[in-house]
Amino acid sequence: MHLREIDDAVLAGLGRLAIESRRGSREVLDTAKPFALVREQEPAGKSRGADVATVFLTGAECPYRCSMCDLWQYTLDRATMPGEITRQLSWVLDQLDSQVEARPEWIKLYNASNFFDSRAVPEDDHSTIAKQCESFQRVIVENHPKLVRPTVKQFASLLRGRLEIAMGLETVHPGSMLLLNKGFDLDDFARASEQLDAMQIDRRAFVMLQPPGTEPSESMEWAMKTLTFADAHGVRHCSIIPTRMGNGTMEWLKEQSLFIPPTFRQLEQTLELALDHFSEMVVTVDTWNLELLAGTCDRCIFERKERLERMNLQQCCLPEVNRPCDCAQG
Repeated sequence: MHLREIDDAVLAGLGRLAIESRRGSREVLDTAKPFALVREQEPAGKSRGADVATVFLTGAECPYRCSMCDLWQYTLDRATMPGEITRQLSWVLDQLDSQVEARPEWIKLYNASNFFDSRAVPEDDHSTIAKQCESFQRVIVENHPKLVRPTVKQFASLLRGRLEIAMGLETVHPGSMLLLNKGFDLDDFARASEQLDAMQIDRRAFVMLQPPGTEPSESMEWAMKTLTFADAHGVRHCSIIPTRMGNGTMEWLKEQSLFIPPTFRQLEQTLELALDHFSEMVVTVDTWNLELLAGTCDRCIFERKERLERMNLQQCCLPEVNRPCDCAQG
């Protein structure tokens, strides 16, 4: 099956109001605590790991309207008020200190938006947030490439640990970038990387496997091209995300014959290729909701997901799972 050509009618369907009209309802959120807190292991490099607290903060929605984004449902329909983020972090620290283990080495402050958008994270709270994070060796936040501002360097100077900026690169495929409606181009990403280099700030990137507009037969090739672009621009860690539906617009793009979801096997093969190819840049796959991908079943999903998680952490390819099912071609 081949995807159709992108035309003006499709582009008209990717406007802000059109994307918002296809949405469902938001989650009911409590601003006294984050939406979720996860403690996990992730590779700190090719030969060591790090204990990480990933915090999904509750705050204002991102001003951009990316066509594939489903994170808006975990945001507020208003600006984040001063003190709301710091109150959530106080709750997080209490939870971590109540555990038997010592605090994690790293913390991710993911807010389903942009950390350096003052509507999402009030600048007046930066100094308190930095103080709350003083025990962590690395602080990782999300941000759009066009929002690399002087406040980034100012916040980094307040931290005792090292700041890392996570940006959604997604793809270098020109047609797919057009359909994703990201609000930046590759020159913007390169410029942001140069600015962060000058500030001595690390970065990671999110890369989508088979975004809309990418032919399934070429999806791994384009993922590798995107990873190569990230590596050339000094990205420390790339996370590959299988493009999924669930926000309305991705379903619409599928109806327009412009999107086919990737399979589990495509994700496995892409990680295998990447781990063999990149000697320094960390490459992982996002293992959230993998059971929704085609080409897996209840009999093989657990072992195959566990294999990907171990490959993520060990940064090397592992033998394929001996599948007790008919998913071998999926």
